Amino acid sequence: MIVDIGQIALVTTVIVAIYVILASFLGASKRIPVLIASGRYGFYTIPSLLLISTIALIYSFATNDFSVRYVAENSNLAMPQEYTWVALYAGNAGSLLFLVLVFSILAALAVLTMRKKLPYTTPYATGIMTLMIVFLLGIIVWMANPLERLPLTPLDGQGINPLLLHFGMFIHPPMQMTGLVVVAIPFSIAMGALLSGRAGQDEWVDLGRLWG
Repeated sequence: MIVDIGQIALVTTVIVAIYVILASFLGASKRIPVLIASGRYGFYTIPSLLLISTIALIYSFATNDFSVRYVAENSNLAMPQEYTWVALYAGNAGSLLFLVLVFSILAALAVLTMRKKLPYTTPYATGIMTLMIVFLLGIIVWMANPLERLPLTPLDGQGINPLLLHFGMFIHPPMQMTGLVVVAIPFSIAMGALLSGRAGQDEWVDLGRLWG
């Protein structure tokens, strides 16, 4: 049941994200404030939806639900319970989910900090960041779904990679992935300024440096 809710949340996120892209770009180009605000509020819901999917995956690990392919491939009954967090990003599918969750949270914070200072740039930057989210979600939903179920449930999983059974794995991979993905925010701000015709002004530079 929890896994199904996570799956629904993933698909819903794709739909909401596509709407955000359309609303943000169309609202900005046509100067429609209501549409811009609608896209921005839709964008704020994306982290919550992705969090639901992530919690569903963590719950599957915590309950040893080996009917989920990703859980069966990256944990087993012998795995210490505290390494559930590490198992979350032990494989490609879970890493992508973690990556898009972190990026959506940081991007939402960026939009909150810039929407009043850069009112013309923000809708375009929001649309660009959402395009990146949709790209990652497309890979997750159709190519590397961490919530995909197996046709037959095994009695035990294959186990976590022994190289990940180290305290440093609680800190190093999340920090590294966060550092890699956060550079997309200043890029989006710069591109937003370019699309809004304000790239020649320096008003966006300070916020770009803040996230760079």
